[in-house]
Amino acid sequence: MCGYSPSSNSSTTQAPNSEFVDLASVIEAVLDVAAEAIWNHRQRDFPIEAVGIVFSDGSTQPLINQLRSETAYAVNPLFVEEAFAEGDARGVVPLAFYHTHPKAEARPSLHDIDMMEQLPGAPFVIAGTDGIKTWVWEDGQAKQLTETDV
Repeated sequence: MCGYSPSSNSSTTQAPNSEFVDLASVIEAVLDVAAEAIWNHRQRDFPIEAVGIVFSDGSTQPLINQLRSETAYAVNPLFVEEAFAEGDARGVVPLAFYHTHPKAEARPSLHDIDMMEQLPGAPFVIAGTDGIKTWVWEDGQAKQLTETDV
């Protein structure tokens, strides 16, 4: 997973060196391209949680929710590795994981927080009933980076 992982002393998602861009700005720009694909995936898989990857060029790679659940997801790590390799072959990097909350707001659930704790600093995009929001796990809590209306 690509993304800036702030130090434990950091209170923002912006890299301390001015040569780096603000992660929220990058995510926002990429979601301008990816939001429609994420929302369409949400509608297509409804009422099951949809899950996938957002790449640096705004393309998305839908993945299969092995749980077929309305409130949780799990993906085969081999499919994730395959998607990363395909992105690498196209010259793009994975920017964020996305998933949907078909009948709930785009706020991290307890399951989401568990996943986020395993990848601190990695962006998690959630498409819920109230739009699309991006979250990161930082300083022991989920912090919202972006919000996109659909």
